[in-house]
Amino acid sequence: MPPFFSLPVGLTIATVCMATGVGGGVLWVPFLILAADLEPTEAVATALLIQILGQASGVAANSKAGNIDWKGFRVLAPLCAPGLLVGLGLSQLVKPSTLMILLGWALLLISLLFVAMEKELRIENKQDVDRRRFRRIWFIPATAPVLTGLFSLGVGDWLVPFLEGRLELRMRRAIGTSIVLMLFLSVFGFLGHLLLGNQPRMEIVAWAAPGVLAGGQIGVALARKFDDRFLKELFVFLLLLLGIHIIFQSY
Repeated sequence: MPPFFSLPVGLTIATVCMATGVGGGVLWVPFLILAADLEPTEAVATALLIQILGQASGVAANSKAGNIDWKGFRVLAPLCAPGLLVGLGLSQLVKPSTLMILLGWALLLISLLFVAMEKELRIENKQDVDRRRFRRIWFIPATAPVLTGLFSLGVGDWLVPFLEGRLELRMRRAIGTSIVLMLFLSVFGFLGHLLLGNQPRMEIVAWAAPGVLAGGQIGVALARKFDDRFLKELFVFLLLLLGIHIIFQSY
């Protein structure tokens, strides 16, 4: 696949991810492995670097729109380090075929989790949540970063259902807070892969960069135009579709 195809792909993926809170890794890694024919570890390093660009753009737009709970981020970020280190270690041990199967099943599990937490969205869903309440979901940032280090799966795929469902944070704010945490993990995950000798494909990153930077802004703007229920249904649909496709391709 010619590297310039990464430009429209990057625009599409970044737009979808910033609008729904889905981590870009669940889209980039299958694309880089299946379409660009990269090795899994090479695909993960490339995906993380591309995501840093898109997530930074999304964080800037969400911060401007007031969609980030910075108090919650400061509580959750320190809990992520152990899981990220475990994921980086496992990325060197797991077979590529097993990696893809695990990714597909993880996406199906997340979508089912979101459906299980379904409840009627209410107007009193909170714009801000007391800092102490974020500690109730400590197990998400403590465990989900394993998947970030393993195959760049964004912690937002796991975190958004709990922020919106258990803490009753508004969907837009749940997405914005998840994106800044994903940026934090992507930066340190990418540095970890570099230390392990996993190099990104810079020609793909160079073509993808303009697309993800633009998509980061477009996705946040689109999120403001749709209600929370639509974003939630789109989030679940994307995860189900991706999970089924990856599992099918792996067997």
